[in-house]
Amino acid sequence: MIDLGHFKNQILTRDPGLQALRNALRGTVTIVVSFLLLSFLAKALHQAPTLAFVGVLVAMMSSMLISDATVKQQKRTLLWMILPAAIGLSGSILLAPVPTWRLGLFLVVTFLAVAARRHGPRATALGFMAFMSYVSAMLFPMPIEVLPWVFGAVLVALGTTFLMRFVIFADRPRRILELFLQAFDAHMDFLLGEMASGLRERNSLEKVRKNLRRRLVRLNELSLTVEQFLKAGTSHGLKTESEALHLALFERELNLRKLIDALRVILSSEQEAPWRDLAEALSRVSQRLSLTSLTALADRYPGFWKALLQVEKDRQSDVLSPERLSLVVQELKEERKADVVSKASFQGLHASTKQAIQATLATGVAWMFGTALSPERWYWASITAFVVFAGASRGDTITRAVFRIVGTFLGLVVGAGIAFGLKGHHGIEWASIIFFVFLGLLGARLAFGFFSAFAFTLMLAVLYDLMGLLTDQILLLRLEETAVGAFVGAIVSIVVLPTSTRSTARASIAKLLRTMGEIAQKLPLENPDMAARKDLVSSLRLMDRDILNMRTTLAPLLRNWTFFKTTEVPLAFYDLTILASYLRHLATNTIEAYDLERMRQGCAEISKDLQFLAKKVELNQSIALEKKESRELSGHHHLDRISQILVELSARKV
Repeated sequence: MIDLGHFKNQILTRDPGLQALRNALRGTVTIVVSFLLLSFLAKALHQAPTLAFVGVLVAMMSSMLISDATVKQQKRTLLWMILPAAIGLSGSILLAPVPTWRLGLFLVVTFLAVAARRHGPRATALGFMAFMSYVSAMLFPMPIEVLPWVFGAVLVALGTTFLMRFVIFADRPRRILELFLQAFDAHMDFLLGEMASGLRERNSLEKVRKNLRRRLVRLNELSLTVEQFLKAGTSHGLKTESEALHLALFERELNLRKLIDALRVILSSEQEAPWRDLAEALSRVSQRLSLTSLTALADRYPGFWKALLQVEKDRQSDVLSPERLSLVVQELKEERKADVVSKASFQGLHASTKQAIQATLATGVAWMFGTALSPERWYWASITAFVVFAGASRGDTITRAVFRIVGTFLGLVVGAGIAFGLKGHHGIEWASIIFFVFLGLLGARLAFGFFSAFAFTLMLAVLYDLMGLLTDQILLLRLEETAVGAFVGAIVSIVVLPTSTRSTARASIAKLLRTMGEIAQKLPLENPDMAARKDLVSSLRLMDRDILNMRTTLAPLLRNWTFFKTTEVPLAFYDLTILASYLRHLATNTIEAYDLERMRQGCAEISKDLQFLAKKVELNQSIALEKKESRELSGHHHLDRISQILVELSARKV
């Protein structure tokens, strides 16, 4: 029998707040309603059915692109989308009789759409809408006479998006926050359960260690997601109750890390331990049962027992009472001031300007080769060349290009089989199209665009069958055009103004090292009192965000199937995560039985080394720190281990 509670928790740990599922469902309903409404209007007003497809494309883009922090900002972005959609469509339709001018404006729109990314999520969304609107008039050719009806289709599509996003499927802050907290609890239960399972079956401990690392990363990412969600609803950072929730989650995460550290000490000892008793204790905490029958562990493993009792206390109580949770929700409803885009000066071209030049050149070259393959379907190549430049570096672009080709190929093979299998069953085919749209929206942010390319190619295969256009030639052409666009995008990213993944990695590592240096300076000055630790907690959370951003930036280098020569970047990243773990431990154990003055000296030395390494990495220098075997920084294990790891890190080739 299926345990629905366990199944729900599994989903929540993979999709906290059910955000991806909710967005995919909302976007799918928006697209379907827009299509039905516009199809009815087109038929009633004796207009071409292509109006419905143009509106659907606008509805899909508006559903996917809006990512502002607050509801009010999202509404403004949706309102502004009328402008780029109208300009893109009208410009492409009016210039259709003059192909040269049409291509020229297409390249201008491409450049502006990518260059706008530096100005934040709203500019990014508007730029992408302008590009896709311009292309949609090529996908569905229309005469100039229908231009007023096109504008009407845009208004209907955006109006449907508004209705679905902000009325029918509006985000409910309290429900989203409750789901976040349920996901946090589920992560903790799974962590405790996996530790208990590994202790019962000693031969699976190595597998459990890997699972624990993965779950700790997810737990940390969830904490940062909740923090970002809380900040989005407050005018000046975290307010009173929101800050209390933020600190409570931080405490619970650190308490769980303490328990894991205490268990690692037991596992590393040579003496035989009562594995079943330890497993039973962890299992009882996970199931919220009493520990009274296992108090013998307190004398043998006092550190483990102390950490276990703290986690048990966390599991037995709510993060916040329902009343205080209501106050958090009230704070979330307040408007947050828009983030100010940094106007700092940049050396050389801005990264978005570089990408704009690359994307414009790539779409132009893709147009040339795509036209040689098919004068009617060349836009498939140009769209692919544009999309692969969503990454920040050369490695991102190449990886996205490969994954889009693979996703398109698999989508064509599977889609052709589905289309031919469902041929003649129009109702089932339309249902499958809706399902594939849902899958594409659900997986839009996964695996460098693989799932979106796969799902939307499935949709196109079935749609072309419904339209009577599905042939072996059209499927092969789709793959060829996609391959041309991806290949051109990859080559341009390598040759023209390249931003190497290694240089991006060095910048991320240097930023993280500086954050760690600031933490090391603050460690000996902090008190255990919650109010006095706010500044330190903020710095630790900044460190966690830096690690999360670096994990995303280095994804092309960290995966086992990477296409690139990685040097020692993965090892350096591992060293940095270990350093972060030691700093977290010190932050929660600043008052201990050791010389505070030596602690200050040790932290000052470590901070100096971290700042030195940051500068060294930024300048790509090969200067290693000297080994310090003859001197202990403070007589404290974690400080000395940090010093040793810094020496090893300084010798890494990144």
